[in-house]
Amino acid sequence: MKTLYLNGWEVSANLEDRRVVVSHRTTGEVQKVALFSLQWVVCVGQPHLTMPLLHELMRQNITIVFLNGHGECLNAIYPTINGNAPRRLRQYAVASDPNRSLPIAKALIDAKIRNLRRTLQRLAGTRGLTEQPAHRQAMDTLQDCRRQLTGLSTHDALRGCEGIASACYFAQLDTYLPPDMPFVMRTRRPPRNPVNALLSWTYAIITNDIVSAIRTAELDPCLSVLHQPSLGRPALALDLIESFRAPLCDLLVIHLINHRVLTPDDFDCSDDGAYSLKREARRKFFVSYETTMQRSFRRPDDERHTTFRDAIQDDAYAFCQFLADGHVPEFFLMP
Repeated sequence: MKTLYLNGWEVSANLEDRRVVVSHRTTGEVQKVALFSLQWVVCVGQPHLTMPLLHELMRQNITIVFLNGHGECLNAIYPTINGNAPRRLRQYAVASDPNRSLPIAKALIDAKIRNLRRTLQRLAGTRGLTEQPAHRQAMDTLQDCRRQLTGLSTHDALRGCEGIASACYFAQLDTYLPPDMPFVMRTRRPPRNPVNALLSWTYAIITNDIVSAIRTAELDPCLSVLHQPSLGRPALALDLIESFRAPLCDLLVIHLINHRVLTPDDFDCSDDGAYSLKREARRKFFVSYETTMQRSFRRPDDERHTTFRDAIQDDAYAFCQFLADGHVPEFFLMP
């Protein structure tokens, strides 16, 4: 199934004979996409969609997501799913009980730290840096963080351990980026350089995919086991993204930069020093993002092939299984 991205005010889309006809006002380019091949339509900025098209997308149970220029979700139209009340009641009970939510929160952070470590190992291995003192120290620090998880008894302690692991990992990231696109350090609000802008954008886009998977699993995306819930915040999606940040998002960002798919010229800088992707750069990003999400691979100790999008859905259902039987699952691990 495809995701159709409608990027910016210069794009318009209408319905014609069971196809979505996408027109670009400046270039005159026309694209036709069969409705039956679509699972998501993502609107970035302010593209123009006709009302007949919106009605048909909703009739076909196609998810429509509306993002602003920074990748943040403004709203979405999801397929109508019969609410699984017993499952959500169990989710509410777990989310409100620290003793019941702590074990699965630990499993999420354990998967994240293992993937942070594996990502750095892969990056260092391809560049012959595995014996460098800074790399070896980072490996030891991440391994120590993982060992400490067992003895942690509160969510605050768990979040503190995750913070140390993330800081250790990000301290190494600049090593694998070109001089004209330095990372320096993680800055989010606002992102102070192109790399941080691209990281934030990628995290925002993948979060929307995870919210869709959570809704498909008939869970409440705002009730979490790790992140603090707040009004309108998809806290469960922020939980489930943790194991995917490094192997999916960060490696995609590094690929886009090192292969010059995106360069410094693809970013705007506002008066307050915040960087963001230009509209045309978003088109290049989405091509690479969809290729990454649909690429087939094998997970550790599993002969079956999967994709990142399927792995995200698997983790959502693994969370459902935990709610049903209390068995703490192993979340996504980098192949």
